[in-house]
Amino acid sequence: MKRSVAAVVVAVGWLLAPPPPARGADWAGVVQRHAAAIVNLKITVRAESEQGGEPEETTQEAQGALVDPSGLVLVWNSHFSANRFLDLLAQMGGGDFKMKVTPTDIRVNLDGGETEHKAFLAAADTDLDLAFVQLEEPPAAVLPAVDFADAAPVRVGDEVAAVSRLSSAFDRVAFFDVVRVAGEIRKPRPAWIVTAGNATQLGMPYFAPDGRPVGVLVTVMSKARNDALSNPSNLMADLLSLGRGEVEVGPLGVFLLPAERVRPVIAQARQRAAELLAERRAAPPAPPKPDPSD
Repeated sequence: MKRSVAAVVVAVGWLLAPPPPARGADWAGVVQRHAAAIVNLKITVRAESEQGGEPEETTQEAQGALVDPSGLVLVWNSHFSANRFLDLLAQMGGGDFKMKVTPTDIRVNLDGGETEHKAFLAAADTDLDLAFVQLEEPPAAVLPAVDFADAAPVRVGDEVAAVSRLSSAFDRVAFFDVVRVAGEIRKPRPAWIVTAGNATQLGMPYFAPDGRPVGVLVTVMSKARNDALSNPSNLMADLLSLGRGEVEVGPLGVFLLPAERVRPVIAQARQRAAELLAERRAAPPAPPKPDPSD
């Protein structure tokens, strides 16, 4: 009898005991799965103001994601264009400035490696603030790529994460950055609000815990009239807070563009990149530059 009572007590205790804590998402596994598709870029551009002055050439490091095995890389368009910032400044009453930005050299480091692969700007969507870079000569081996055709569904409350890389200063190490889907906007385009993290990986894919892509982090410019916009003199400080606790600064916001909206943009960029690559390969080689010592 005592044994029966003891067995009942143990069984009841087991039933009433709290369940073991749920295992968190395996973000390290997501990094391992996609790190090879995340690349580093070294971008050199020449900027010329329409108001005059000498052109300035600058070089910056950036991150991107291979989205096609042919060597097509998705990247934030603002690395190649100042239009987003200038549009924001104009809407906030800071003046109407125009600037021409021309990429003069693009190099891509694959999978955190040291070898630089020459590339060119193949396509850009200024509305979505996304651009695509194409490798001139992809390696013989098939390149890994993020497949937006196999996207995961998203709902408010979900955790998602970007996979990115540090710069060459820190060995181009891959890492993940987790945020939470906190809401959804409908205008000026459907997109997800992401908070509770460091949502600053602009132009980069974000992934569900199962490793499938859910979208790309982009800037969105609202055309709605707002008489209570931020002070243009505080613009730079306000911009630094975007994605770091702030979702919007004046008419500019940072949101997660759904994968279904990204897919057709990739398809168009893939076609355009193939056309440009064929043209570049068919063109006669450029004449050698004259030697200044001659």
